Amino acid sequence: MSNLDTVTEQLATAYKGWKSGEKAKNKLRDEFFEAVDSQITNGNLAEKYSSVDAPDELSARDRFKKQNPTWVITEIRKGEGDVWEAVLTENPEFVAFTYVNKDLGVVFQKQVSSGSVYIDDERLAEENPDLYEDVTFVPEPERRLKDLESLPPNLLAKLADYIYEGRPTVKLAAPRKAKDEELE
Repeated sequence: MSNLDTVTEQLATAYKGWKSGEKAKNKLRDEFFEAVDSQITNGNLAEKYSSVDAPDELSARDRFKKQNPTWVITEIRKGEGDVWEAVLTENPEFVAFTYVNKDLGVVFQKQVSSGSVYIDDERLAEENPDLYEDVTFVPEPERRLKDLESLPPNLLAKLADYIYEGRPTVKLAAPRKAKDEELE
């Protein structure tokens, strides 16, 4: 038997063990997130008021979701003109949480990272073609956004209504040993 045969046989066994352990860890991670979300929901979730300009309720809901990816629309109503108003409540799925298991002396953390930043360039082109022209350029084959860092502050300010954050990422940090003050 060659060295590669021996090493790959051991690697296959280790890989199988790692994969089954990974499945079990992921299942328990999901159960931890469910328990955390349940506990957060039973607490007081933050609420906030927000408004957007939109031609109809469906568009308004879409804009609220894009501008507030970690919040849920609790109430929505039509204001004056094209203004829509909403009460938003935190989505427990996107609330960071730390739990110290004092019996184990271990800290478990649900971490939430911001999503990527996007620009709603289709809406921008439709609603404000002049601004769209100012913040894009035309390489072949189609128009593209300029680098945001190269735009002057006045254009960035005008563009703010079209910038939104993508869906945040939720992950379980590696459990760590609790510090003395965390165990008190």
